[in-house]
Amino acid sequence: MAAPHRSALTKSDITSALGRLDELLGSKGLTGEICLFGGTVMVLAFNARISTRDVDAVFQPASVIRELAEQIREERGCRQIG
Repeated sequence: MAAPHRSALTKSDITSALGRLDELLGSKGLTGEICLFGGTVMVLAFNARISTRDVDAVFQPASVIRELAEQIREERGCRQIG
């Protein structure tokens, strides 16, 4: 049975997904750079919110991180936005 689609991401969800992204990039011998914005920053840095509905970011290498982010989204049963 497929995992239920989630509509909110907690601090734990986000840090876990970023850790998974780090693992996947490392397995490819790559290093990525990510700059987070919006609700994600409010959750992670300021503890001003319990969760956010999406992760707004700019990142490099863009195509690789997009591909890996989609893989992580599917692994975790998160819904796609946009």
